[in-house]
Amino acid sequence: LASFDEADRIIARQLVQVLRDAGIRAEADFEPKSIKSQMRRANKQGFRFVAVIGENERLSQTVALKDLESGMQTSVAQRELVEKVKL
Repeated sequence: LASFDEADRIIARQLVQVLRDAGIRAEADFEPKSIKSQMRRANKQGFRFVAVIGENERLSQTVALKDLESGMQTSVAQRELVEKVKL
């Protein structure tokens, strides 16, 4: 999960735990790095998806889910994230 600021990182921590509890490999970078840098890191580590959380996503309880294989990005409700990334 990639996030912009501390408020977004709080949500990212919660979502990482939800994904792990569902048996899905998940990580979040909690250092203040650019989204581009966080996406590069996820790609290098072999993740297929990156869920991005910014202010808009936090307020609407969604994530911007980017498929690193296809490059497509969609908005997904946080409560639906597990079923969207479970393959």
